Amino acid sequence: MDALISHPDCQSLWAAASGANQSVARAAFLDVGGMDAKLTINAHREVALRLTRAGLRMAPALGARSYHMTHRRGWRDPLSEADWETEFYARHPIPETALLSVLWSSFSDSPALPPEARLHSLPAFDAAARRLTGVSGLEAVRRAHLAACLAPEAATMA
Repeated sequence: MDALISHPDCQSLWAAASGANQSVARAAFLDVGGMDAKLTINAHREVALRLTRAGLRMAPALGARSYHMTHRRGWRDPLSEADWETEFYARHPIPETALLSVLWSSFSDSPALPPEARLHSLPAFDAAARRLTGVSGLEAVRRAHLAACLAPEAATMA
């Protein structure tokens, strides 16, 4: 919500989309092709990415209430069930999609991600993706992000 309110021009707001509280006009939803049945995790973010690429903007609906009935047992962890990443990146081979798991790991207790490489906001996520424009491949983007964060002076000299 902070990014939606404080940084409305952030190019990566789609990454904050939540299937539990996202509303979109039916015509726009159909125009971008609706949900992708192959994505069982993060399909709502993939739709949000297509919607923003089609010119729509994400915006908060202050004061709105959302009621969500859970339809599954348990929570599916996108960090441990990573099959969705290959599908998502194949459709959108941009640094942002490769950095989604870095963003989520940044908010977890995972010791696998060094503190210097954590992305604590959507504007930081957006800035990291912009720095990696031109880097291709899911793992290559993540490696380049880690390298830039762990040796920032070397990355700027290269």
